[in-house]
Amino acid sequence: MIQRIQTLWLLLAAGASALMYRLPLWEYRQTVDAQPTPYLAPESLLMMMLITLSVLISIGSIVLFRNRPLQKKLCLGASLISAGMLALEVIQVEEIRKTLAPASGLWQFGALMPVIIMICFILAFIGIRKDEALIKSLDRLR
Repeated sequence: MIQRIQTLWLLLAAGASALMYRLPLWEYRQTVDAQPTPYLAPESLLMMMLITLSVLISIGSIVLFRNRPLQKKLCLGASLISAGMLALEVIQVEEIRKTLAPASGLWQFGALMPVIIMICFILAFIGIRKDEALIKSLDRLR
């Protein structure tokens, strides 16, 4: 189970999801001299639910190593969830910009996490597909 490459990609996706929970997505200042205020993902209930779902799907996919078709479906679904996280992140930052009208704002490293998560799930999907091809070729030899 651990020696398969898709397991590593799924673990990285789970780790990136957990990091997204803690890292700031955006920092803004109300005035030029004010301290920066971070915007974290847990400030949104929907974002927190998507992050939790992403972690659960990646860990669940690791456990379901014998059911490769379901693993592939979960990876594709989780990729869509991470795209949703990215879209929700942008929408929420734009909402903050409209309502608070901060003096300045900077995207932080946490904003890249949905992209990293999506890439990890896509690479895991590719690894699962290669495993299926290997199993089919071994079945033909028997």
